[in-house]
Formats: sequence, C-alpha cells, structure tokens
Amino acid sequence: MERNDELGKLAKAFNNMRKHLHFVITEVRDKAGSLASSSEQLWMINRTIF
Repeated sequence: MERNDELGKLAKAFNNMRKHLHFVITEVRDKAGSLASSSEQLWMINRTIF
C-alpha cells in the first residue's frame, strides 16, 4: 500500500536516502580496501629502496 500524503512522501524519501547511503558506504569500503592495498605496496617498495 502506497500513501500519497506527507508520511508517504517522507517514507519514500527516507527509503531513497537509505539506498544512496548504502551505495556510498559500499563505495567507501571498497576504496578503503584499495587504498590499504596500495599503501602496503608502497611500504614494501620503500623497504627495498632504503
């Protein structure tokens, strides 16, 4: 059942925000993993140089 009153609009907006927030959190988590991997590689390269 869908509502077209203020509560229905608020519920739709909240669900939309939740979906976007989930996407952003997933992207940040993936980028953080990539950053950690790159950091590890740079650390290993630095170790071999010095």
